[in-house]
Amino acid sequence: MTKVFTEDLSDLTVGELLRRWPAAVRIFLDYKMNCPACPIAPFMTVDEAAGEYHVDAQALKRDIEQAIGSATLSHATGERP
Repeated sequence: MTKVFTEDLSDLTVGELLRRWPAAVRIFLDYKMNCPACPIAPFMTVDEAAGEYHVDAQALKRDIEQAIGSATLSHATGERP
């Protein structure tokens, strides 16, 4: 399987990530993370948020990348996610 999404999420803030790719909201909620509603999201990286919630950062980023890739692909082809 070819990786469609190529951005490094490690140093990206949660706020920037959610602003650029709203499809990622569902992943944070699936992980029981309140990041989409958090006032600290503009200042905390994805890795820092994973640490705060004791979540596997690699798994979180993998799932975010898949959600973003699927949403991007669906948007490009005109399909609904």
